[in-house]
Amino acid sequence: MNEGGSEWLTVEQIATRMQVTPETVRRWLRRRELRGVRLSDKAGWRIQGAELDRYLAARETGPDAED
Repeated sequence: MNEGGSEWLTVEQIATRMQVTPETVRRWLRRRELRGVRLSDKAGWRIQGAELDRYLAARETGPDAED
C-alpha cells in the first residue's frame, strides 16, 4: 500500500486491486466487514489503505496466519 496507510481508495480501486466486482466491495462495506466513509450518493465510499490491509490480514490463511 503506502507508508502509514493514509491513502484513500474508492470502491472501484479496491475492486480492481482485489479482482472482484465493485458490488462485492460494497457488500463488505454494508456488512461492516470493511470499514469506510460514505461521502454521498454521488461521491460514494472511501476506504483508507490501512483499513484494506487490516481487512486482508484478518482473512489471511496459510502457514504464517494466526489461528
